[in-house]
Amino acid sequence: MRKKKLISYISEAVTIVLLLILGIVALIDGELFASSLSIIAGVTLLLIGLLTVIGAFISSAFVLGSGFKIITGIISSILGIYFLINPKLSLIIITLALGFILLMNGVLKFVRSFDLRGLKVKTWFVDTILGVVYIVIGVVLLFFSDGAIDLIRILIGIFLIIASILNLCEFISSIIRTSRDEKVINIIKKHVDDADHIDIDFTK
Repeated sequence: MRKKKLISYISEAVTIVLLLILGIVALIDGELFASSLSIIAGVTLLLIGLLTVIGAFISSAFVLGSGFKIITGIISSILGIYFLINPKLSLIIITLALGFILLMNGVLKFVRSFDLRGLKVKTWFVDTILGVVYIVIGVVLLFFSDGAIDLIRILIGIFLIIASILNLCEFISSIIRTSRDEKVINIIKKHVDDADHIDIDFTK
C-alpha cells in the first residue's frame, strides 16, 4: 500500500515538474518547445513499445494475446523513432493528440470537482479550475493550431504554468488530507484494540 502511494506521489510530482518546465520553455523558446514535445513523446513511445515487446516475450507462455501486444509495442516503437527523427513533422500529430488528451482530462476533472464538492472536500474548486484550463488548452490545440502560432504558444505556456501550480496545490492538499485520514484511522484502531482488551466481570 505504501509503495503504491509512493509511486503515485512520484508520478504526480514528475507531472507537475514537466508541466512547469514545458510552460517556461513555451514562453522562452518556441522551437525548443516544439522539439521538446517531440523528444518527450518519442522517448516515451519508444520506451513503452520496447517494454511492451519485452514483456510480451517474457510472458508469452502464460498470457493470451501476446502477439497483439508485440504488434502494439512495435508500432509504438516505430512512432517513437519517427518522432525523434522528424520533430517538426510529428508536431502536428503531437499537438492533436495532446489537445484531445487535455480535453478529455479537463472534462473528467470538471465533472469530478462536483463529486468532490458533494463530499465537502475543501479544495474541490481546484479541480474545477484545472478542468477549465485543460479544456481551453485542448480546444486551442485541436481547432486553432494552424493560425497565430506564437500567440497559442504563449497561451499554452501560461496555461501550463498555471496548471502546474494548481496541480501542486492539489498535490499538497492530497498529502495533508491523506495524512489526516491515516491519523483518524489509527486513533479508531487504537480505541477498538483497547476495547477488545477490556475485561468485564459478569459475576457481579
